[in-house]
Amino acid sequence: MFVLMKPKQIHCEVEDLLILLGGRWKVLIIWRISEGICRHGQLLRSLEGISKKILTQRLRELESAGIVHRSSFLEGKVKVVEYALTDWGREVMELVNHLHEWAVTKHDRIRPKTR
Repeated sequence: MFVLMKPKQIHCEVEDLLILLGGRWKVLIIWRISEGICRHGQLLRSLEGISKKILTQRLRELESAGIVHRSSFLEGKVKVVEYALTDWGREVMELVNHLHEWAVTKHDRIRPKTR
């Protein structure tokens, strides 16, 4: 799980995954797309509070990581962009689902206590 690279430098693949999925919106975007192919506007409307700029940025990051597939085509004279999970994206979503189930049972220990 951990690899000692240089003196006092440790590499952890789990940390790499957490960095890949980190940020305010990535997991929510993956979850939404896991329900079926989504268009950009559908995602924007379904994720209350996200800006168009941030959604586009996060989708590009997820596409670059191979989690999301972007396809575009003409529908009449309008360019349509759709997003779907890749095979690897579906595997990541399974992991996210397991983490969610575990986190629900441990919510009282995970969520910071208020004073």
